Amino acid sequence: MLRSRWLALALFVSLAFGAARADALSLSLLREEAGQGDWVHVLLDDSEHFVRTHEFDAILEGIAGISYCIDLQKEVRLGDPVAYTEVDLGALLGGAAAAWLLEHHRVDRDAPDAHALVTALQLSLWEVVYDEEWDFGAGRFQVLGSKGGGLERALALLGSVPPEIGLGDAGVVALRSPNYQDQIFIPNVPEPGTAILIGLGVAALAARRSTHESAS
Repeated sequence: MLRSRWLALALFVSLAFGAARADALSLSLLREEAGQGDWVHVLLDDSEHFVRTHEFDAILEGIAGISYCIDLQKEVRLGDPVAYTEVDLGALLGGAAAAWLLEHHRVDRDAPDAHALVTALQLSLWEVVYDEEWDFGAGRFQVLGSKGGGLERALALLGSVPPEIGLGDAGVVALRSPNYQDQIFIPNVPEPGTAILIGLGVAALAARRSTHESAS
């Protein structure tokens, strides 16, 4: 448990340094059979896509977690680390809702209907980040076909989202790449002390700047 807290500290310190860093965050994605969902036929901005939904095992700056796609217009890169930049969840359309869905509807991969749960969560995430009005039959993002009960479950997930949402403290991070799918990541071990860890990161950054100015 102590090790996980130090790993979480490393992640959130790195995120706190993000505004002052020239380099991006390193994200590695793996596709595991247990995290596979169903194939879906969807429409985004009048462009049709036939895609298989997935919950990716992910490593962000050394922190293990899971990640979902929030960008249907680019290809995913698996295996090798990819440079991403953090996106402000509060500025991302549906960012707070996406974070809430990840935090409150984690998929049990051992469940007999895990594939449908993965599909439902992925469809829900696409819907909230692409449309202000959540309706799978209208808007920028629409579902034309989905088997296995994923769409029905996705509707239930969206119906569970409270009207007022905070960003929570589970460490959810939205990530953007110029070349590969944008992702939304949550650590495997949510840390209730996220705000404290971020505060420590900001304090460390301030101390680092103060030392640099004194030396110069």
